[in-house]
Amino acid sequence: MPWRRNGHRSAATSTLALAVQNRRGDSRRAAVGDEKGLRDIAWAAAKQHLPAAIAVGLMVLAAAWVLRRRG
Repeated sequence: MPWRRNGHRSAATSTLALAVQNRRGDSRRAAVGDEKGLRDIAWAAAKQHLPAAIAVGLMVLAAAWVLRRRG
């Protein structure tokens, strides 16, 4: 399958697969076309990558600060 790398799913794909699977079991909301449900799925995937995004942002800020001090 195209999303598999070395036989394993990526973290985001696994999160999305679990979220979609959980949504299918929820009969109170429509699984497709429900904006709030899609937002929940997107947030679940984004939460896994949030610490890495924060770390990259801090490294960029630190590099900019160092370069600025050097003149």
